[in-house]
Amino acid sequence: LMHIRTSQDYHYMHTSNDGGLTWSDPTPSPFHGTITMPLLYNLSDGRILHFWCNTQPLPERDLTCVFPPLSQADVNGVWEDVFTNRDANHLAVSEDGGKTWIGMREVFLNTIRNRADFRSVGGLDSRDKSVHQAEMLELPYNKLLITFGQNIGARKTVILDLAWLYETERREDFRFGLENVSTQMYVESNLGGYRHFSGHCAYNRTNGALLVRDPRGNFEEVLQICRVPDPRLVGQRQGCVWNFPASKIGRVTLVFSVVGAGVAFSLTDRWMNPSDEYAPACAFFTYNLDTQTAEKGVFHTLTADYDTEKEEVALTLDGKLLGTFPAANSAPLGLSYLHLITLAEGADYEGTFIKYMEKTN
Repeated sequence: LMHIRTSQDYHYMHTSNDGGLTWSDPTPSPFHGTITMPLLYNLSDGRILHFWCNTQPLPERDLTCVFPPLSQADVNGVWEDVFTNRDANHLAVSEDGGKTWIGMREVFLNTIRNRADFRSVGGLDSRDKSVHQAEMLELPYNKLLITFGQNIGARKTVILDLAWLYETERREDFRFGLENVSTQMYVESNLGGYRHFSGHCAYNRTNGALLVRDPRGNFEEVLQICRVPDPRLVGQRQGCVWNFPASKIGRVTLVFSVVGAGVAFSLTDRWMNPSDEYAPACAFFTYNLDTQTAEKGVFHTLTADYDTEKEEVALTLDGKLLGTFPAANSAPLGLSYLHLITLAEGADYEGTFIKYMEKTN
């Protein structure tokens, strides 16, 4: 089995039945991953690991309209102009030679993903500040060592227990801050490769959604997703992206309160940028949470019971069934992400409060 990097929306794959002497023609694999490096690894017990960036970049811009102007090679796509999908990496395991996969879990979120000096952090060694490009080594006692990343600011080495890939549930209440979610937004920056100053194919960053006081006065915090006009930003919509163990059937629970315009609630099989306004259209399923759905200023509990084989989602709000809805897109490996993004078309300083996220089977 061979997975190859492409500029498409998926990694492509080849198979060989003669130990690698001959290979099949390339076909799209079920793994999302644009311009990122996949890695397959054989464990001693016969299982296969797949390390990759299960991510989708922001939509391509009109590169003839950026300043400073790019070379024609950049405009034509010979060289990259900007990477917006290399801040999360993932790991899956197969027990049947790659026929089915378990996990799809985020191994690591880039620790500099919100940095205002993202392009220049690391000094002259400021090429791609990604968390892809990995090597790994099997350790005793079901452990794995992985090293990844290309720049000193983003490069890490981690050890994990492979039993973690088999977990089926995850919860997030922000007691570890924003460590486990993606909220970054992008600052208009010089595009293209290294030119005179540190920075390679990257935008500088800033925080989007922020932790604020819980309005109920309980000395706890909630995530506030707003829309704050700022001409320096590539996109204006704040959002939040959260990974959970992949499954074809499961339940996602969200505790939220709409004060402003509300958010689009999307279930998907890959990481999409928090500020990507097209993410709801690409998702497996999307439902708008606004004051037409929920009482303004009141914390509600939404549950979404999904089945990717039936391609349907049943929604319940505070125990009352809202309905069973068809999916908009397929997800052959199951769902593994919750994507939230503001619905505001203009300024919305009140936004939506997110208190709790949970995935169960």
